[in-house]
Amino acid sequence: MGGGPLSSRDPRLKGKALEDLVEEWGRLRGFVTYRNIRVRGLSGALHEIDVLLDTSEGPIVVEVKNLNKKVDKEVVMKAANVAEDIGARGAIVVSAKGFTRDAERVARALRVELLSLDTILEHVEIASMPGDALYLEARLSPEEAVGYASKKLAKRRLLFLREEEPRLEECILHPLYYTSMRLRMGGSRFRDLNVAASAVYGLPLVLSGGVARIAGREVSHFPPEALRLYKEIAGETVSKAEVEGRIGAAGWRRIYNLLKSAGLIDTVSKRPLVVRVKNVLPRLEEYEGFSDLLIAPTSRNPNRGCRREEPRVSPGSVSSFLEALLDGRVIKHTFIYMPIYRLRMNARDGTYRIIMLSAWLREPIQLIMPLD
Repeated sequence: MGGGPLSSRDPRLKGKALEDLVEEWGRLRGFVTYRNIRVRGLSGALHEIDVLLDTSEGPIVVEVKNLNKKVDKEVVMKAANVAEDIGARGAIVVSAKGFTRDAERVARALRVELLSLDTILEHVEIASMPGDALYLEARLSPEEAVGYASKKLAKRRLLFLREEEPRLEECILHPLYYTSMRLRMGGSRFRDLNVAASAVYGLPLVLSGGVARIAGREVSHFPPEALRLYKEIAGETVSKAEVEGRIGAAGWRRIYNLLKSAGLIDTVSKRPLVVRVKNVLPRLEEYEGFSDLLIAPTSRNPNRGCRREEPRVSPGSVSSFLEALLDGRVIKHTFIYMPIYRLRMNARDGTYRIIMLSAWLREPIQLIMPLD
């Protein structure tokens, strides 16, 4: 998600600039890089390599293609052959426009890594982020978390016989962007809103019914124009003819396929085609509800004994998604780690489920987040 808007406006994409970006990406990962280097292989052939990464485990050949079309299998095969001939430990192909299905199949067979421009941009932006971060202080002890889960969340039979036994698995420091936004509310009206977005999943967190959850996953892959239309018709009953009249037949097919694949439409009638569009967009108060929980004591030092997760999604990607989702402008990001207790609820029949509790609140809340 979010990579498209980043890549479309980045100034580093013309000519050989993609090679510059790949070289920067390699250096940020701690590799020694060589640009447009010639290496003679075991066969005696001389190979010109776009970028060669010198790693502790051996060199990696990187083939960079800044084309206006998808890279095909021949490029993948060439990179694999060059890597084998010079005794490299592997090969990577970077493409500005993606890869054909044949290229992906050949890459899997030859163990060549394929990277998109958006992925490279994401890695560079994350690696270039300032190192300082704020850490929410853990105010709930592990023992208190287990006690809360046992008393409040364990399944019971006959109201008193506990069917589950909680056990603490680990404490996690989950990275967040605490984002200040200004939303357009129509006319000359604006509204300031604070949104907390996961730097692992790139999605905002909301609070509803005393439970915090990741929101927007169903529409995170929508292009901006499709997301804007979805916001207009979410929760409505619309006809095919009505939508086609606004965005044309091709536009209808695109939005219909997106909504169908995301499970966001129910058919009301087939002739004429009328559908009910499900609304999965949180209310603004639900964004505020979670961001308000983060107004808590912070430190520059991480909580001891907690495993720190690293960000996977850059602030630029999060900004692009939030701005399209909420029709506003991101003003500032603050990088925060929130401590979470991960508990395993062991049932009597040998099964279990995982729950996560906030560790920075004296009265914990449950967090519903994807399990990796």
